[in-house]
Amino acid sequence: MGRWLLCVFAVVAMARPGFCADEKRASAKEMLEASKQKEFPERPWDKAFEYNSKHYHVVTNTSRALAQYVGYFMDAVHRSFCDFFGYDETAPLANIYVYATEKEFKEVARKHGMPDWTSGFFSYTGERESAIYLPWKPDERKTPQHILLHEGTHQFIWLTQRFPIPAGCKAAFGPNVTELQVVPLWLNEGFATFLEEAEFDGKDLVTGQVSRSRLSNLKQLMKTDRLISFEDLFRVTHDDWGEDHYAPSWGVAYWFLQDKNLEVRKKRKAVLIKYLKTCRKGFFADPDKEFAAKFVTDGAAPKDFWKQWEAHCVKAGFDAFRKMTVGSSGTFEKWQEEWRIWVTGL
Repeated sequence: MGRWLLCVFAVVAMARPGFCADEKRASAKEMLEASKQKEFPERPWDKAFEYNSKHYHVVTNTSRALAQYVGYFMDAVHRSFCDFFGYDETAPLANIYVYATEKEFKEVARKHGMPDWTSGFFSYTGERESAIYLPWKPDERKTPQHILLHEGTHQFIWLTQRFPIPAGCKAAFGPNVTELQVVPLWLNEGFATFLEEAEFDGKDLVTGQVSRSRLSNLKQLMKTDRLISFEDLFRVTHDDWGEDHYAPSWGVAYWFLQDKNLEVRKKRKAVLIKYLKTCRKGFFADPDKEFAAKFVTDGAAPKDFWKQWEAHCVKAGFDAFRKMTVGSSGTFEKWQEEWRIWVTGL
């Protein structure tokens, strides 16, 4: 069975070709103009522009100025990621590939097994490498910035919110599996749908905008009695995930991250950061001992490890989240009723 937490994203193995580096600095005006450009001179991919910002490695056959704009934009996004996720460590340099035409992007997307309607996607290219792929189409309803924000969230979670396999257990998993994904799917998508609406003011990311499309979908689910219960949402697996899960995931993330009362927002955000720390420990009190006892037998991992790991994360993640949110005296049902009133008033 494949790695359960990666099923939502494309899984690829891609060697990096020798790109042509072009480090000449573009002005702020040049970068802004490039971000609005709809067509670019034809340029073969083996002569693509390559630019390293503080946190991203950008490769594109559009223009030198756009490569630098994407790096500059995503560094601002990265600062917001660190704030939202309570993360202050150095993350590996993340890759972004930007294509000048839809045709070029579609060819790459198909090779990665993506459907034709794909407008952009995130994949991982190795244990500590990852990449976002997208065409540059600034006239689309879903802008390149929108795609970078959504897929960039998945990328950041992939790179930073993982459980390291204890040293004493590494031999059972081999050199290619050193860390495991643990963030629940609903929260992963909740963060991505929340942040995709953010706006860039030229220096920083401005967050907190209400997604009118997600809110509309949410109200429609309520109206047609198709809204998933919190009990089920917080335990959803990749096999069960569907289109109707995005709006409620956005709504829960918005509840945690964007309340009008600053003190309430701080308290809710603190709960999320505490929960993410619990995720990174694999939901174990003593990771070294408990992981080995549960997943290693006679020096080997079970054949159905990925299935067992998903089951562990779903159950343990659900139990930990319940404890941190409603506790022993409350219920998700009561919380959801209060949340329904709050979210429909946005």
